[in-house]
Amino acid sequence: MGYAGKVNISNIDHSIASTLYGTCTTAASTAAKVVTCPDFTTLITGVSITVKFQYANTAASPTLNVNGTGNVPIYYKGTTAPGAVPMSSWQANTVVTFIYDGSAWMMNVNPLLDLIYPIGSIYLSVNGTNPGTLFGGTWEQLKDKFLMASGTTYTGTGGAASVTLTTENMPSHNHTIPALSGTAASNGAHTHGVGAGASYTWAPASGGTTKFISGGDGAKTASCNSSSSFSYSNATGSAGAHTHSVTTVANTSGNKGSGSSFSIIPPYQAIYVWKRTA
Repeated sequence: MGYAGKVNISNIDHSIASTLYGTCTTAASTAAKVVTCPDFTTLITGVSITVKFQYANTAASPTLNVNGTGNVPIYYKGTTAPGAVPMSSWQANTVVTFIYDGSAWMMNVNPLLDLIYPIGSIYLSVNGTNPGTLFGGTWEQLKDKFLMASGTTYTGTGGAASVTLTTENMPSHNHTIPALSGTAASNGAHTHGVGAGASYTWAPASGGTTKFISGGDGAKTASCNSSSSFSYSNATGSAGAHTHSVTTVANTSGNKGSGSSFSIIPPYQAIYVWKRTA
């Protein structure tokens, strides 16, 4: 049986204390928590009591009154009062240990929490329950991100779920231009005309069959078979040199491709990820 009180030895009062067990049925929203513990008689520095709470705490700055010893403030981690959120308080049907330090009840929700999940730890689960309701502490849910081992190349957060390729992202390649169906032989076909600006005259040469032709572009000579007919040809110049610009398309509807982004996410199993922050 637990006990908290004093004993007189040789006319000297000595404080004695042991761990006691009590229960609390005070409503969650009521700050003044009343604890029933039949063996508790005196509030002594160093006394410890374990209390099972029927309800969670949703009140700011709660107090603990054990067997009518007064509404003594409850502190969590030194001089911080438990808040109205469960991460710094307790849930229904939770067993909490308190130690009286002479001025306040020091609350220890879960002494193993800091050993198993110190601040900065990651908790993974397929259950969406906030781990603060399971173990205590303050937890932040990480959403819509993959976890990557931190190193010298990757730190912090980054990345994207989809990407849109640019011209620079495409592999180096080329295109073969096929001939258009049915018109391969005549592609680029054209004609040239000879200008008619020059006038020519001719006269038989003395005693022979050679004719002399003269005109605006200088004297020319040609052969003939008689004095009345001859053949003469004049070559065209190099005018008409040109180039063609070709754009390759699949058909006459224009360029192909929409430039839309596409997913780069590998196959995945979504789970709940939490990081402890306090």
